[in-house]
Amino acid sequence: PTTPPLPDAGAGRRRVAFLGPPGTFTEEALLTQPDLADGGLLPLRSMPEVLATVEAGGADVGFVAIENSIEGTVNLVIDALVFDHHLLVQREVVHEITENLLVAPGTALADIKRVVSFPNALGQCRGWVNANLVGVEEVASNSTSEAARTVADAGVGSGSAAIGGSLAAKLYGLEVLVPHIEDHEPG
Repeated sequence: PTTPPLPDAGAGRRRVAFLGPPGTFTEEALLTQPDLADGGLLPLRSMPEVLATVEAGGADVGFVAIENSIEGTVNLVIDALVFDHHLLVQREVVHEITENLLVAPGTALADIKRVVSFPNALGQCRGWVNANLVGVEEVASNSTSEAARTVADAGVGSGSAAIGGSLAAKLYGLEVLVPHIEDHEPG
């Protein structure tokens, strides 16, 4: 079914807060919603910050993840919605996530010493990581896109890889070394 557009906040542009930086799966899902994607996009550092910004009037709409088919409920968001904010959930967007191993150009699988990603993404790829990156340090980040940016900043020779999406790889100049590393088929 088609979701009706949200009311316009004025001047033809809606301010939409989402988990940033640019290139997150949240942004990928947001960009599938034409009535939201044409607004002023506001990437923020955390999902609780998205909710607080909307409640304070700094954005007209917040776009956050509340459920993950492998890792389950995003408790941080549910708890914030239940206990901390008076906001209305206006729609559900189902978005297929494809996790990839992202590296600086020229990095081989054998070069990887640490993998950086959002904890839910690491959980979605636990089996693949355990089978293919034995003994590699796991580093948590606020988002898969932030992980990609961290790996891009570290550069070639750092031994770093990120788990994230192809949009993040494109935005931060990384290569998809291994596509589809999630433990369960999306869908």
